[in-house]
Amino acid sequence: MYNDDVAVISRQRRIDSRARKRVRQVMSDKSYQTSPDAEVRDAHRALLLAEEERRRSPNDPKVLDAVAACHASAGDFDKAIELQTEAVNLCVDETKSSLLLSRLQLYRNQQPYLEHTSHVR
Repeated sequence: MYNDDVAVISRQRRIDSRARKRVRQVMSDKSYQTSPDAEVRDAHRALLLAEEERRRSPNDPKVLDAVAACHASAGDFDKAIELQTEAVNLCVDETKSSLLLSRLQLYRNQQPYLEHTSHVR
């Protein structure tokens, strides 16, 4: 029985690890549409990559947030609002929910989300 439990736990850890890697990849892909540098932004590529991850994790607020940002960057604010609203509704962390709501307001104002870079002096 012990070996079965260990095998189940080990398998679950591998699944969790793959899920975390996918979320990190989406967040990395998100830089294609949220970079303040216009030369880095590629809304079309970001949207393709984010939608692919959305098919795998349709109820993950982080993924929905990334896909919404892609749509906003591509100028599809209606879709961005729809997805961001869904992300807010699925989010259980109050602090993260507040961040998601602030992005939702951007999309309602027809503005894409762009990451801010901080410069160390």
